[in-house]
Amino acid sequence: MKRSLTTVDLMAVVRELKPLVVNGYVDNIYVYDGSVIFRVENRGDKLYLVANSHRLSLIYKLPQYTYKGAETLRGLIRDEKVTGIELPRFDRIVRIDVGRYSMFVELVEPFNIVVVENGRILWSLRKYRGKDRVVVGGREYSMPPQNFADPLSATPDHVDELVKRYGNPTRALARGLGLGGEVANEVIARCPSCGPEELLDTARRVILNVRDGPLSPTEYLEQGRPISVVPLEYVHLEAKATEKVRHDTFNRAVDEYFQRLEIYEDVERRVREVEQERRRIEAAIRDIEEKIAEYSNAAVGLREAARRLLMDRERLSQAMEEIQRLLRSGGGPRTGGLEVGGVKVLGVDYVKRLVEVDLGGVKATLRMGETVGAAIKRLFEEAKTYEEKARKAGEALSALRERLRKAEEEAARRAEEARASRRRAAQREWFERYRWTVTSLGTPVLGGRDASQNEALVRRHLRDDYLFFHADVPGAAAVVAPPISEPLDIYEVAQFAAAYSRAWKVGIHSVDVFYARGEQVSKSPPPGQYLPRGSFMVYGKREWIRNVRLELGVGVRRDEDAERIVVAPPRAIGVLAETYVVVVPGNKERGDAARDVLRALRARVPLDEVVQALPGPLRLASVGKGDPRSWDEVKSLFARL
Repeated sequence: MKRSLTTVDLMAVVRELKPLVVNGYVDNIYVYDGSVIFRVENRGDKLYLVANSHRLSLIYKLPQYTYKGAETLRGLIRDEKVTGIELPRFDRIVRIDVGRYSMFVELVEPFNIVVVENGRILWSLRKYRGKDRVVVGGREYSMPPQNFADPLSATPDHVDELVKRYGNPTRALARGLGLGGEVANEVIARCPSCGPEELLDTARRVILNVRDGPLSPTEYLEQGRPISVVPLEYVHLEAKATEKVRHDTFNRAVDEYFQRLEIYEDVERRVREVEQERRRIEAAIRDIEEKIAEYSNAAVGLREAARRLLMDRERLSQAMEEIQRLLRSGGGPRTGGLEVGGVKVLGVDYVKRLVEVDLGGVKATLRMGETVGAAIKRLFEEAKTYEEKARKAGEALSALRERLRKAEEEAARRAEEARASRRRAAQREWFERYRWTVTSLGTPVLGGRDASQNEALVRRHLRDDYLFFHADVPGAAAVVAPPISEPLDIYEVAQFAAAYSRAWKVGIHSVDVFYARGEQVSKSPPPGQYLPRGSFMVYGKREWIRNVRLELGVGVRRDEDAERIVVAPPRAIGVLAETYVVVVPGNKERGDAARDVLRALRARVPLDEVVQALPGPLRLASVGKGDPRSWDEVKSLFARL
């Protein structure tokens, strides 16, 4: 299985990333299990870029990350503009220019991220001191030494020398030209009996196709097991794979592949311990099943022997007395062969004083000197003993089967837990840039997150006949809704506006909210006055909703494998969320409260998304379940705004 991207792969990744991230801003930075995740915002879209020893690419399914470990890096480049991204040379190193810094992501061993300013190291993910270079703060930065030739500048003579040095063309291409085993195998597959010049030309065609030509991003699988992901269809993988998955972009293909690989390995790791227990239980079940069969057969044989003695007791008594007399007098055989009255002696144990006999096809073991009546009673008692053993073994078998069922359920649970531990980052719709909600009657509502968004919201979306809502306190969100007249609709929009106002932050539990038609709202102040950014004049009559209660529903919805945090007035949250909590002003700060909300919702959404959704310090008032509209329905509601 492929476990890390090649240089050729990185060329395709960077090629696709350039138009997506350049001119965007580093919005936040997270850490997860050896990976650093950069959130880049560009033209309202939030992209997640993951960097680790295996890959640098966009990530669409986010793990449960943490903020710890990225504090210094966050302080350096957060809110800085991305001005460039490139491979500085043919190697597994990517340079990302952010503000006045250059950030080098080194996917070579040891993996590192180094932030450089004016050629000197400001920060590195890990310090490094080796024979080749030193990576510590304040030192001049140099890239890791390159111990192979650049295939784009190498000559056929150089390739010929490499073939002689490494002993075969595949190793020469993989090590001597830095192509790696996968690309080297592809070159050989495309040109199996070629000389140095043809090999070099083939390698360059692959590289230049990835750099400049059309891509065909493909995942290769073998019986469901991930094998590789490549920017072009590879001849040598076509023969090996049993399935291939095409993707629109290579970044999407890379993320799907590594998510698939991580889940595959995580499932194996999590299930391995349970599988060992399952195998132990299955072995014990087989042993007990054999014991039950043994005990049951023994009981059947004993009962059959007892019944045979009982049915022909008189004749068998005489025969057994004669046999025992002969044995006592030494007139019988020591190993068997005697037959009296239809009773055959199969064997004799003089030490234990036991006689094995055949009673007309039924075998039994009798004791010397024992009467037939005593033998019948003893055989029935022994049969009962074996039946009891079989019963207890059956109970143990049932218990083991229950343990096996639970072990299989646990294996399935762990496998599902591994799959669910990664969620797809929900694709953001245009209205998700703002605060948004839907009322219980289906009215779409938009609110500004800050003064700048208040300006944009009113300028772009407030039509003359639309309604403008605002809490009667300074520092509140501008809220816009299409024309509505139902009292419930109006109250719910007012409640949404009240929640995202300063009233919540100061702990007030109710506030007045006014609304007016869009034609009454203006950015033009009276003569001699000034309107700060995000403020508006409202001319004419205002309508008021008094004593609007401050409470808000915060919930989670799942669309396919994507999770979203949604908010709405308490009566309306059920039309958006599967599970929700109702929150009211309280004394628990947003960071701690967000953790409580996540636990209550059992959601795997990034913590900061919950923090951003909360209006201020709060407490949880109640928990509930909803029946949400489909995401397509929600999008169609906002399409008319």
